Amino acid sequence: MELKNPKSIVIKNQYYPNGLTEEQIFNYYMDNKSKILEYNENRYVMFFVAVDLNQIVVKRKINNNFIKLTKSNYEKIINGRIISIHSIMNKKENQGIIDIDHCNSNCPFITLEIVNYLESLLNSNQKLLIQFTGKKSFHIIVKFTNSFNINKVRSYLMDILQLFSKKYDVGMTTKTSNRPKLDLSSNKVNGAFISPYSLSTYGLVSDFVTKKSLQNFNPKIFKI
Repeated sequence: MELKNPKSIVIKNQYYPNGLTEEQIFNYYMDNKSKILEYNENRYVMFFVAVDLNQIVVKRKINNNFIKLTKSNYEKIINGRIISIHSIMNKKENQGIIDIDHCNSNCPFITLEIVNYLESLLNSNQKLLIQFTGKKSFHIIVKFTNSFNINKVRSYLMDILQLFSKKYDVGMTTKTSNRPKLDLSSNKVNGAFISPYSLSTYGLVSDFVTKKSLQNFNPKIFKI
């Protein structure tokens, strides 16, 4: 695919003071095609598209159809203006997502504490993944060996996080507040979350991280 404006800058911020171009974004998505396709094989997606410098709109459909990426259409659809790809939850899921938000510089510490707490409760049929969202927060992905109704997944996560929220004075609500928040709002039919290996609207890679890396976390290493 040939880009019409490969040198056009679509993102400029503290991580990219000289700007991030359409060509750089497009090349990143071509290089990571297989990982993004594998993760979204059975999911619809939506795009965060740059219409101008640092101006983003959300695109949920193409030609009035919900978007599903495949090997045959990936290179036809993806272009340098598609900044971020978000995955869509299905009615039945083998995962649940805990979004740690509104915690600023404390996010790595709070995320690590939640992971340690959850590890003490989960059984051998469950495992945890830590995903950097590419902004200021993290997702903890709880993986199950079987699939369950997404509403049941959300209720399960809510139950096991109630005690933690009281102990550490974090919120369990989707409303904005001044304290850290454990957000479960993605856990619903058609709920959206940033796809692993996608770029965020900051231009940083949303990738999986380890517990050890949270102890001295530096988002700059996720630049492309």
